[in-house]
Amino acid sequence: MRESEGHAHIAREFAALLDSLPGMVYRCRADRAWTLDYVSAGALELTGYRPDELLTGERRAYAELIVPMDRHGVEVAVEAALASGQSFTLQYRICDRYGHTKQVWERGRLLQGKGADAVLEGFITDITPLRHAEGALRQRIKQLELLHEVSSIANGDLSLDDALWLIADRIPRGYRYSPEVAARIQLTRQSYTSPHFTPGACRQCTSIEVAGRAIGEIEVCRIADSEVPADRYFLPEEQNMLRAVAGSVAALVERARIVDELRARESRTRALYECMPVATLVWQQHGDEFVLIDHNRAADALTEGRVHKAIGRTFAELVPGRPELADALQSCARSRAPARREVEFELHAGQPASYIVSLGFVSPDMVLTHVIDVIRPVREP
Repeated sequence: MRESEGHAHIAREFAALLDSLPGMVYRCRADRAWTLDYVSAGALELTGYRPDELLTGERRAYAELIVPMDRHGVEVAVEAALASGQSFTLQYRICDRYGHTKQVWERGRLLQGKGADAVLEGFITDITPLRHAEGALRQRIKQLELLHEVSSIANGDLSLDDALWLIADRIPRGYRYSPEVAARIQLTRQSYTSPHFTPGACRQCTSIEVAGRAIGEIEVCRIADSEVPADRYFLPEEQNMLRAVAGSVAALVERARIVDELRARESRTRALYECMPVATLVWQQHGDEFVLIDHNRAADALTEGRVHKAIGRTFAELVPGRPELADALQSCARSRAPARREVEFELHAGQPASYIVSLGFVSPDMVLTHVIDVIRPVREP
């Protein structure tokens, strides 16, 4: 009597253990309905049906819960495993009592019998949260990859137009339904789109702003039919991603504007420099030497076209025997203060000439010399 009570106690504890598992322990027949002979209490949370509703002769067969699209694959996989005498591990979808689709993981094996008389046992658990987490992680990785690529494009060497065309082409890659969407970057005077872009009602957009001022918009539209309702098609995380892309585009556009402005200023400065009536030579310091790196048209006229041949040569090579002038360059570079010298050269066919030379330092390592020809009568000794 005590032995039978002990067995009953063990059975109750074992049943309680099975019922506490986060899923459904089962024993079933290998028929088309997967007719259940035993299920644990976890069936209720997994399927929405009580164990007694799933058992033989009651309201629901487990096979009917398997999503029709997945049912044939499950049958084939189980039959193949039984034929080879191996256990089976499956992942598929079920639709519970309340119409919710769940991803489940199943591990089972042949307990006894063959063919239609075979009896299977196993365990099924809900892995929907895991699949959602994996999907969210994959989506986040896609978004981060897009942001990294956009940042690389924005900081690369492409022209503004080429960079914006490329960014527009890449934006859909960061979206959950990337084959179904297309993007457009709209600036004041120009649009940049990914292939097949068509404006539509189902869309996500954000403004492109520089210093609080809107300069354009990025728009992502659904371009294909979808079963997902429009109000749930785009994710909040995708909106945040699009704002980050807009920030990179704004920085790119502003940087291009600044570069264009600097180039325009440089062009204007160069034009003024070339049009100056005063001969100007630019020397760059290399250690103790000064190398001629540039000159304007007035300097070319003063030297009758010979100055361009002096580019790249040192002051000591071009003006030998005049250490006081070399000292003047050194002093100007060292003090960073302007200086003025009056010097004499025999520049043209041994004819002496006087020049007023003004020196000015230009950071970080250049000295500009302005040379004015002063005509003076030459006195015979």
